[in-house]
Amino acid sequence: MVLIYELKKSDRLALHKEVTKIAKSQLKSPMAECLLIRYATQVLMAERDPAVERTLMSYLDSCLRHKSEMVTYEAARAFCHLAVVDAEAGSGSSTVLGYDITHATTILQIFLTSPKPAVRFGAIRTLNMLSQSRPQLIARCNSDMEPLLADQNRNTATLALTTLLKTGHESNVERLVKQITSFMSDISDVFKIEVVRAVKGLCLQYPAKHKTLMSFLSSNLREDGNAEFKKDLVDAIILIIAKVPAARDGGLFHLCEFIEDCEYP
Repeated sequence: MVLIYELKKSDRLALHKEVTKIAKSQLKSPMAECLLIRYATQVLMAERDPAVERTLMSYLDSCLRHKSEMVTYEAARAFCHLAVVDAEAGSGSSTVLGYDITHATTILQIFLTSPKPAVRFGAIRTLNMLSQSRPQLIARCNSDMEPLLADQNRNTATLALTTLLKTGHESNVERLVKQITSFMSDISDVFKIEVVRAVKGLCLQYPAKHKTLMSFLSSNLREDGNAEFKKDLVDAIILIIAKVPAARDGGLFHLCEFIEDCEYP
């Protein structure tokens, strides 16, 4: 299959024909099934062709009911990737290219409680990606994401936290901020930047909570971190000042404090 793909990938029509033909056949290997799911997803993301779309979306939908865990995960992941690029669907839509995505998110929700760390990480990473474009759809998984905040894998815990920040309710803001603060020192700067961006989005969504969220951002200005992390913090505070008038005085005060004792030119 890999050889066929490499030979045909420069010929769009030939590739579409081969992928749809293989999708209609019965593959015995879960690894081959996962590979075909990825090829099918690439074809669907490249161009909208109703005939090809119907066949491949039907194939992906059938893979959600496969007996192999890795195949069902790969199919659910494919649905989420397609949902991100499906411009016709709104942020609250539960469809992708005309197919219901609820089954895919339900599978990922179940995987959040898996005893396997890799499965939990894969599920939360995929839901985190989807939460950027379909936060309302992911919000129903919040109850299963919250236990992951205590996961031994800090990357899994951080992804759960940033996802909850994107999908959480105003009433949970204080509790989430307390949980963020408890492990900010244990995660890499890459994940710290993700947290900052999620907090910024939450503050713009719930401006009434600007004091709590601004306090969290300003406290991190005084903590260890690289220049990119500090730049994201400063940019976040400046944006909040611009968008939330009530946050102006406090935000300027925090920035002035940072300028007085700043290790970066």
